[in-house]
Order: sequence, then structure tokens, then C-alpha cells
Amino acid sequence: MAGETIGDRREHARERTFVGRIAEQELWAAALARPTPNFAVLWLHGPGGVGKSALLGRFSRIAREAGVAPIQCDARALAATPDSFQALLQRALGLDPSGDVNARLHDGVRRAVLIDSAEILGALEDWLRTQFVPGLPAGCPVVIAGRNAPAAAWRSDPGWCDLLRVVSLRNLAPSESRALLQLRGVPDERHAELLASTYGHPLALTLVADTALQSGDQTPLDPARPADVLRILLDRFLDRSPDDQHRLALCATAHARVINEARLRELLDADLAPAIYRWLSGLSFAERGTEGVFLHELAAECVDSELRARDPAQYTELHLRLRASFVQTVLHMRGAEQLRAATDFCWMHRYSPVSQPMADWSLSRSLYATPPMAADRSELIEAVRRFEGDAPADAARYWFDHRPDAFTMVRSSPLRTIGFICLLVLEHADDEACAIDARLAAAFDHARATAPLRTGEQIQLMFWATYEGHQDPRPMYVQLSVRSLLSWVNNPRLAWSYNVVPALPELWLPFHAYIAHQPGPSFAFGKTQTVLTAHDWRRQPIEPFLAMMSERELHGGVEPPTPERDALLVLSQEDFIEAVRAALRGFTREDELAQSPLCRCRVIVEAPDNGGRPPSALRSALKRAADSINQSRKDEKLYSALTLTYINPAPTQEIAAERLGLPFSTYRRHLSASLERVVEWLWQRELHGWTALK
Repeated sequence: MAGETIGDRREHARERTFVGRIAEQELWAAALARPTPNFAVLWLHGPGGVGKSALLGRFSRIAREAGVAPIQCDARALAATPDSFQALLQRALGLDPSGDVNARLHDGVRRAVLIDSAEILGALEDWLRTQFVPGLPAGCPVVIAGRNAPAAAWRSDPGWCDLLRVVSLRNLAPSESRALLQLRGVPDERHAELLASTYGHPLALTLVADTALQSGDQTPLDPARPADVLRILLDRFLDRSPDDQHRLALCATAHARVINEARLRELLDADLAPAIYRWLSGLSFAERGTEGVFLHELAAECVDSELRARDPAQYTELHLRLRASFVQTVLHMRGAEQLRAATDFCWMHRYSPVSQPMADWSLSRSLYATPPMAADRSELIEAVRRFEGDAPADAARYWFDHRPDAFTMVRSSPLRTIGFICLLVLEHADDEACAIDARLAAAFDHARATAPLRTGEQIQLMFWATYEGHQDPRPMYVQLSVRSLLSWVNNPRLAWSYNVVPALPELWLPFHAYIAHQPGPSFAFGKTQTVLTAHDWRRQPIEPFLAMMSERELHGGVEPPTPERDALLVLSQEDFIEAVRAALRGFTREDELAQSPLCRCRVIVEAPDNGGRPPSALRSALKRAADSINQSRKDEKLYSALTLTYINPAPTQEIAAERLGLPFSTYRRHLSASLERVVEWLWQRELHGWTALK
């Protein structure tokens, strides 16, 4: 048909295969038939896969047929802020970013608002209840669909008693289930068996049909337990997928937070990626959002766990390939792309036996982070005082007043703050700050006693709290993880990171061991016994740390970060200078170079030509440092003095001076100056790495 789009064809297909929900459709049609519906909000709730999204699509069709313009909103495309919701409405209403949504909603055109995936709205639900919905025209009904029933605030408010209708969606009736199977092309003789196994669950029924259509599978479905139905069906679907590339793409989509075409090109034959992405987008148990394709949660869990049980080696390989892509983006990009990749990286830990119980991912997705405002000050300070006492509250006040940039506020709506994160990165221990905040003083004392900061190096001190549960990790796990990771990556001069544990040590200390932060000083601060956990990023830099975590993501583990033999050696600047001088004296003798402490320092371990032979890498680094001097004619004598002394040494320094035609005192000045240049060249790579100084 002329002018028809692929989206139109998709909607027609959905319409043709929609069955059941007669009572719900009649309720909706009756509401639209009245100028002012007998309810303002229709709340649909039911378990995953029960068909809430499909019913909302049907509601949109009914609205259009009744002359009511539907506005469809999917919470998965929102940042859980009123601004994000308003921006979505602007797009739906054809407004530019400066357009007045309220004016358009009151322009006399009758509309209906349909909101999907309400379970991830978080406290944006409060904003909808208290501000958005009350401001709509009386003839504009709202449908909200999610897994959970509405919050108690809806039901306890007398004003909503007559304006709210709540409908619990359950599985399809047998007659409706048979109709769905018929529409999907499943032979009648298999209906009884399949209905007995799926119990009318719409997603299971759809998978049955997809599997039968794809493969002609006639194998009886006889699961041991009803809960296994989806797993069995998806297992069959995997077996009958078009080819290995399609199966790999499906498993990757189940394992990752979201998959887009660019990511598929990294995993698959690049030429096949567009077609496979379209195939994924068309699966009945997949959805296409703003960032890419993701599977229905139940389907994702089943596909992922099935692959892990069936082929652990392939599962591990897939995990490592996906995380490698995320890690590269985290390490080398900045801004929004880096933030998304960090979130994807944290998602990879959701099945870790250590981190899994720490997170409520669905809740975390509904939260967002903002810089602090002046209005946050009093609530933040009082929350700390309530949980930890006067001294920590005074410290929170000091940092909020002196370093507001260190704070991140975690919110569920503009009207509700969940908690805060304070992440301080400091080079010096200010006397006033240390007197006010004993945690900072303890961190610097620990660093000085263990491995002191070198010139230009920094420490990080992080403390945080939720306003209701103090250090309950579940609401803010994702924000804490993402912001910690970004701080570790984006501060190349970071020497130590310290996390403050004022509560729940039985929970937090094992988790901090999981992220390679070992217990440090313990002391009374306020009304709590505070523990600092610590990690020396010079001994285990970010890339080896991330490599270690790749194992822990799959198998857990809380042992110390690396065996002592693998940990980097952290030398003071004075010791480093002496080590460089000693290495130059032994330049021509590999056995002496092999004993140099520099072979265990960052400057040699991370050298681009290390190749597993530290003595050779050390000799090469010394030669490159020497060559860096010889950049101009005025430095030729410096370079020559160094070369004739260490690289191609003369028998004695007196002979070296004679060959250069210099008085011995002048030769010694040149040699001293060249040594300083070599040491500084190597020292900068010790502090900052080779990559940053290319």
C-alpha cells in the first residue's frame, strides 16, 4: 500500500495475532465513549510476559478508532526524571524542545496517555501522581502498565478513590490460548499438550508458536515442573535458530544489558550484522529501544542460564568478548559514551555470587544522578547526623561547603532524594580538613605508613549514604559502582582509593575484598566504628584490575588482588633515582639489570617492548631515555657524556672526558645534567604510564 511503513506492517501483524483481554478492552472503550471518563487512571499490572505491552498497543488502536489521540510512553526510554518525560511528550506531540507541553495538552484535542514498564519509574511515579496527572484535562485518561500494583500512596489518598481503577492481568483463558496458537499456525492436534505445559502464559505460548514455525518441531513438551516451560521452549528455539551466528547474537542479547548493530559487528560476521539485528528486533520476546535491542527479562534469564549450563566455555568466551568491548570504551572514551559503557560493565557483574545480592537493578535503573543544589545541604547533613553522629555530620558540612563538586545526589524525582555519594580526590592533607574529618587523616596516615604518595599523586576518599537505609547497597549499587569505576579510570594520578565503611561491615568488607579493597585503619568516628578499605593503584593499576575482575564476574572470589610476585613495586622518588643510576651502571650486564627493582615497577612492566623479558625492556627504556636527550645541537655533549659513561662506556670517566675533549669538571656537570634528564623521563612514565606520554 502506498505510504505504508514497516512500522505500519508490524502493527498490523500485532493486531492480527492479538487475542483475549475482552473485559479490559470493553472497560477502556466505555471510558473513551464518555466525554469525561469514570476514572482518570487505569492501572494494569501482572507478571513479566503476561501481555501488558500488547494490551497497551490494542488500547492505542481502540483510542484512535474512538477519535482519541494516544500518547505512548515507555519508561525504558526515560531517564526517570520529569524533564525526560516532558521531552518524550514534546516529541510525541510534535513540539520542538522549547514547546509548551501543557498548552498543547489543553488545546481542545482529546488525548489519552499510555505508560508502559511502570515498574522502573521509581519515584517518577510520585511526580506523575502529584503533578502530571492532576494537571491533565478531565477528558484525558491515563493507562499505566507495569509488573507491580500501584504504590500505597495512590490507594491511601481519598482523592484517588474514585479516579483509580486497578486491573490485575493473568494468563489467557484456554479458549484464548487456543486462538493464539491457531493464529500463529500451530496445528490443532498439539494444542492440548501445549496448553497443559504453558498454562496460558502469553510469552510461553508465543515461544511455542515461534519454535514450531521455525523448525516444524513435533517433540512433545513434557517439563518436569511448570516453571521450566520457558527454559525448555527457549532451549528449543536456540537449537532451531537459523545458524550459529543467529544463536550467538541471541545469546549476546540475553547476556548484555542491550545490543545494537555496532556491537553485533564486533561479535559476528560484519556483513551479517544488519540482517541479524533486524531478526533480533522482530522476535516476539525482544524489544527495540533507544539504545538497541533487549530481550524480555524472563527470556533473557532463560537464554543466559541455559547457555551457561550447556556450554560453559562458550559462555565464558562470549562474556569476555562483550566485556572487552565495554572496557575499551570505558578506558578510551569520555562523556555519555563512557558512562553507558561503565553501566554496561557493571551489568556484567549481575550474576557474580558476591555482587548479585548487593543490587536491586530494576530499582537502580529508575534513579538518576545530579550535582548538588543548595537545598540539599540541610537534608544531607541531618541524614549523616542521624545515622553516624555529630562528627561525621560536621565533616559532611565541611565538604559540602568547600568541595560541592565532590558530591553526587541520587534522586528518584525532583521531590525525592534517595541519598548522596561524596568522592574526594586530593593531593595534599590539609590540616583543617584532617582536624574536621578523621577519615581523611586516617587515609593519609595509612598511605604514608604503607606506600607514601609521590609528587603529583592523589588519594580518593569515598563516603555515601541513603536517606532511608544508611548503607543499604541495593538502591544505589549501580550509581556507586559506575561512579567509582569512572573515578578510577579518569584520574591517572590516583595512588590510593579509600572507601568508608561506617556500617554493615559483614556485608561491605567481603564486597570490598571482591573489588580488591582490603581493610585498612579502623577507628571510632561519631557513634560508629569506621573502617577504611584501601587499594593501591600503583601496585595494581586499572587495566590489571579490570582483567582480574573478568574472572570474578563469573566466579566470585575475594582473595587479595594479586600474588605478591605479580604486584607492582612502588618506589619513592629518591629510591627511584638511585635505582635508575644503578641500572645505568649495569647497562651492559644483563644479570645486574635482572636484579634491578625497576623490573617490578610500572615504568618497565608496562613498557611497550617488555615482551616478558624485563631486563631487555629495562635496557631499552634506558636507551630511549638517553636518546630523548639528543634532540638538539646544544644537548649533544650531554648525550655524549651519558653514552660514553654508560651506554658504550669508556674504561674510566677520565678517559671519557678526554675523548670528549672536556675538562673533567665540565664533563661531570654534563653527566649530572644528563642523568637528571634520564631520571625525569623515566619518572614521568612511572607516574603516568607510557600511553599517556606518547
